[in-house]
Amino acid sequence: MESCTTSSLRSFCVAVKPPVVLSTSVGVFSSPHSCWWRRRKGASFHVSAISYKKFIGFALNEAKRQTHLVPSPLQEQFNSMISVDGKAELQMLSFQAPKIRLLRSMSIETEVMQVLDFAVFPEPEFDVPIFCANCFSTSSTNIVVLDLNPLHDVIGRRDYKDRYYKSLMPLGLKYVEISCSFCPGEESSQASP
Repeated sequence: MESCTTSSLRSFCVAVKPPVVLSTSVGVFSSPHSCWWRRRKGASFHVSAISYKKFIGFALNEAKRQTHLVPSPLQEQFNSMISVDGKAELQMLSFQAPKIRLLRSMSIETEVMQVLDFAVFPEPEFDVPIFCANCFSTSSTNIVVLDLNPLHDVIGRRDYKDRYYKSLMPLGLKYVEISCSFCPGEESSQASP
């Protein structure tokens, strides 16, 4: 297991056991200095037992059950791209809904990692923060960062800050304790938000 190295990153650093490899036809050279780019052509390797593509499909179906989604013009132009070297695939989905000015997901997948960036931008007349989730996975690490961005100034408006952060802080502290329980040699009481 890896450990969390700085207290400011503890809430974001969770070391996990390597996920189950779904396919083992990797064909890497047996040298201890082998690199991922030395794999045989056509090799198949799954970064993680977690599939961000499957999650996006599930989330999209659930969102469609709750509201009417209209594809954004961005989606038509940039929905899928392959890197110049053919080793990475980028997929983007972008929608609008009656109370949501933009619902967007972007995923990047390579042989060694996958990334998911997800954001919900509400219409400004609704007093709801912008929500973002970022996920990163390799064969040995999964990192998830959740982010709420208030629509108004939280420094000048103490009431606004209290309304959103007062109930979120205990939740954040709970997960700092959980993530630091994965850090060998560190006590959860030493964690700082």
